[in-house]
Amino acid sequence: EQHRKAVADFDNSVIESVAASLRHCTAVIARAPRSPDEDPNIVERFRNGYRRARKRLLPRATGARPDELHRFRKAVVVHRYQLEFMLPGAADRIEELEALRRRLGKVQDLEMLKTTVRKRSNHDGECERLIRLAERRQRKHTRKAIRAARRLLDRRTSHAWPRETAFY
Repeated sequence: EQHRKAVADFDNSVIESVAASLRHCTAVIARAPRSPDEDPNIVERFRNGYRRARKRLLPRATGARPDELHRFRKAVVVHRYQLEFMLPGAADRIEELEALRRRLGKVQDLEMLKTTVRKRSNHDGECERLIRLAERRQRKHTRKAIRAARRLLDRRTSHAWPRETAFY
């Protein structure tokens, strides 16, 4: 929108600042390694991302706090993107991680809905009913997410990858 307005108004200062930021982005991209072979730390970062996701895996769905689930979701997202970069052929696993991310996102969305309704409600029956419904759905999505995450990341399951991720 800024770019369009700047061009429409011929505002040279805005055009120059946008051009400078684009030049900076180009320089940053040019400095970044293009393949895993160019960056010696990339394998270690991948291993750390996988371990972080495993570490944030909650032992059970009951009593899981929303902030814990949100941290776990962020770790899953990082691991998923790293996996997509390192092993684009692992499409099945990437899809499962993406489904887990979406389910954890629904849990977070329901938490935000509950918070918003509590802030704006006048404590009538409809608002309380909506909160109870959101809590019930949230518990259901949390149980399913933890079950899927355990299957993907818990080393005791046959589907989980080795702890040291020696597959790469």
